[in-house]
Amino acid sequence: LIDRDEAVDRGWFGPKFTDAARERIGDLVVACKGTFAVVGVEGEPPHVARLIGQHGGLTAAEMAVPLWTYRA
Repeated sequence: LIDRDEAVDRGWFGPKFTDAARERIGDLVVACKGTFAVVGVEGEPPHVARLIGQHGGLTAAEMAVPLWTYRA
């Protein structure tokens, strides 16, 4: 558990970070290791807490997500 500014300083959100992006992140950031996960299931169907896959991680493969954009 770390605060938003520390996560930004560590580069968890990439090398280019804007004020617009900062507004979309909460005050605190949780990152789990191994097989642990934090799951907020209030208002979700019960099976959500039992899902095998969880989005996000701190490995290079999980942090290097390609982004495709198109401007007309």
